[in-house]
Formats: sequence, C-alpha cells, structure tokens
Amino acid sequence: MLREETDRSTTLGIASSIGANVMWGLVPLYYQLLTHVPVLQTTTYRVVLSLPMLALLVRLLPRQAERAATPKWVSLVCGVLIGINWLLFVYLVVNGRAMEASLAYFVTPLAIVAVGVVLFGERMDRKQTIALILAAAGCVVFALDSLKQLDRLWSLVIAFLMAAAVAAYTTVRRRHDVPGVEGVFREVVVLTPAALVGLIWFGMPPVGESGSPGVLLTTLYLAGAAVFTVAPLSLFGFATTRLPMRVLGFIQYLGPSMQLGCSLALGQKLTPTRLAGFGLIWAALVVFTVASSTSRRGKAREQS
Repeated sequence: MLREETDRSTTLGIASSIGANVMWGLVPLYYQLLTHVPVLQTTTYRVVLSLPMLALLVRLLPRQAERAATPKWVSLVCGVLIGINWLLFVYLVVNGRAMEASLAYFVTPLAIVAVGVVLFGERMDRKQTIALILAAAGCVVFALDSLKQLDRLWSLVIAFLMAAAVAAYTTVRRRHDVPGVEGVFREVVVLTPAALVGLIWFGMPPVGESGSPGVLLTTLYLAGAAVFTVAPLSLFGFATTRLPMRVLGFIQYLGPSMQLGCSLALGQKLTPTRLAGFGLIWAALVVFTVASSTSRRGKAREQS
C-alpha cells in the first residue's frame, strides 16, 4: 500500500511538472500581446491579479496533511525570488530576447540538479553524470554564442540571474517542505504591498499606438498573464515536494525547449553554434532518460 501511494505521488509530481513546463514554454507567445505595456507595470498587474486566483485555489483544493508552519522569512525569501524571476523574464521576452529567456531555463535545471547532489545528498550514477556534463556543455555553447555580440551580453547576465533565482527558490521550498498552492499564495501576499503601490503609481494599463489593444482588452490580457503565472507555479510547487531534485531538474528542459521554438517563431535566429548547444542538451536528456529507466527496472527486479 505504501509503495502504491509513493508511486501515485511520483506520477502526480511528474504530470504536474510537465504541465507547468508546457505552460512556461508557451508563455513567450502570450506576452507578445503586452509589448505596449511597461515591464514593471506588467509585473505589478501579474502580482495583484494573481492574489485572488490563488486565494480561490487555496479554498477549493483539498487541504494537504498537516505540516510544520512555514517560517515567515521563507515566504519572504521565496516571494522576492519569484518576483525577480517574473520581472526579468518579462523584460527579456518583450524586448525580443526570448531565446536568452530560454537559455535561463536551460541553465536552471543544471543548478537544481547540482543543488540536489551537493545539499540533499542525492546520488547520480555514471550515465546520469555524463548527462549532466553534456547538458552543461550545451549551456556553455549557448553562452559563448551570446558573447559574440556585445549587445546581448546584458541579456546573458539577466539569463543567469534568472537561473540563480529559480534554483534558490526551489532549494528553499524543498528544504522547508513548503506546501504547493498555499506556499505560492503566501509568497504572492509578500509581494502584494509593493505591487499595490506600483498599481497606484502606474494607474490604468496604457493604450498603445493606433491598432493596439484598448484599456479593457489590455486589462484582460494582463489577467490572462496572471493565469499563466498562477497555474504553472502552483503545479511546479506541487511537484517540488514529490520528485527528486535530479528528476525535477531534467523535466524542466521541456519548458525552455518550447521557449526556444517560440523564439524562432517570433523571428530570432538559431545560429549553428546555438544549434550545437541545443543538440548537446537534448543528447543529455536522452542519456538521462535511458539511465533513469534502467535504474527503475533494476530496482523493480530487486524488489521482486
């Protein structure tokens, strides 16, 4: 019975992580609807409009098993980290740097896997280690290509700051066993006072040039951005406490892979160097998947 519950929890965790990454992968296309809105204003509305959605989810979803109360400082730190990530991501996407945003999320799983090994004592076999090395090499190739153009250097720095923020966010949540939706709700509550000040400062959403959406339609688009914020973050929060860090990290390559596709659809060019980096990362995914599958079959035979 215990094993069945564990398997079910793992399956739900994998499904939640995949769902979160699919939504994150498609979100650059959605933000093209908001290129006429300042980045800070978009982030402000995301926070304010996300709060009631999360409050509703907290009331509707079944309560999880009782846990030790999450320290307030944990919610504060996590709130600041996701706020930084939201702001930097929107900045890159609306400024035509969706490919750099995808690079940030290619780097993030590496940091998460490394944290799992260093801080949580998770072990990796030889094939999984090879996969990590291949993925790291792919990210280095991406970075080197960005350095060829000085105007993209700042975007590269932002990409690595985003990766650091998400890795730190995941680490803090896991170490303190922060509940999924309830935890995200508390984190957004932390950001709300500053967001309300920003809402008063900016006022109503702006109307762009002729042919751009009006105030009402822009507000609806901003509400949609809040949905794209709450849904994947809640799913990801659910997954962080049900999957090993190494598995959680590699599933996250789905999101940036889709973001890379979105960047191509939006007109960014995939140079041969970046294509090589992309190939190395996907080779790492194949090696890791095969290694994990072999490991699971071996354990099943031992238990039988």
